[in-house]
Amino acid sequence: IILGAWAIYFTTIFGLKSYMASRTAFSLRYITAAHNLFLCVWSAGMFIYAVIDFIDRWQTRGLPECFCTSDSSSLSGRLFYNTYIYYLSKFYELFDTVILVLKKKPLIFLHWYHHAIVITMVWLWLEEANMYSTY
Repeated sequence: IILGAWAIYFTTIFGLKSYMASRTAFSLRYITAAHNLFLCVWSAGMFIYAVIDFIDRWQTRGLPECFCTSDSSSLSGRLFYNTYIYYLSKFYELFDTVILVLKKKPLIFLHWYHHAIVITMVWLWLEEANMYSTY
């Protein structure tokens, strides 16, 4: 999935950048506002969910279990679910780049590199059951 996502992402942004080179920039004011509002609400929801899980783990298992689990509990339950939702959010965030390209804003290396690396990083958290990176 990661390599496919990278291929689609890079093909789309650099193809779109080439396509937009001789065209007028789009305003996308309302689309950008809606996109940002959606991301804010989604992020707030993930944060609240992570805090609830953190407090629950602290109360039921103790503070050390909030950072280093002694069993396979990180492979299921709220923490795994929240990390998976966070992983999915990274795919939605790729639309940031599409919006930038359509608005003909500068596309710096750090922007697209960050998007490519963070998706990989979160996938590795899920693959290696390292959910505590979520906190």
